[in-house]
Amino acid sequence: MAKTADGKKFNRVPEYTRVGRNGQTITVKEHIRSNPTTSKGEKKS
Repeated sequence: MAKTADGKKFNRVPEYTRVGRNGQTITVKEHIRSNPTTSKGEKKS
């Protein structure tokens, strides 16, 4: 998980392939997924 300069948290999701309906292979491009404001950030062990 990373933070922007504003402090918003996000995850960078790498490109991957998956099998969709009817056996089609779908390539999902790299993208950024934002997290809800209730997210606590990285877990500390």
